[in-house]
Amino acid sequence: MTQSVAWGLADDLDGSPAERTVRFGWQGVQYEIDLSTEHLADLEATIGRYLAAARPVTPRKLPARAKRESGRAAYLRRVRAWAREHGYPVFDRGKIPHAIIEAYEQGS
Repeated sequence: MTQSVAWGLADDLDGSPAERTVRFGWQGVQYEIDLSTEHLADLEATIGRYLAAARPVTPRKLPARAKRESGRAAYLRRVRAWAREHGYPVFDRGKIPHAIIEAYEQGS
């Protein structure tokens, strides 16, 4: 048995075959849309004069900040360590069962 799979882009406006995906930003939000040749030409005609007058912006890199552990994170880290020492099954991430937290509160 032979199986064939076809992959292609569909225009997000009308479902016709799309030529390419266009990415753009507006008001701090990034967008992506798949457009046919016709709709791509419409977009370029509409936005062209604005792009001609605009200036490109290079994204700024923000300085790296040291990660600080919140009081809640430190508390949960202590609960997990206590639970492991006392034989309770506990994952490294995710919610800690209420019964384990109660046992910690009673036993610490």
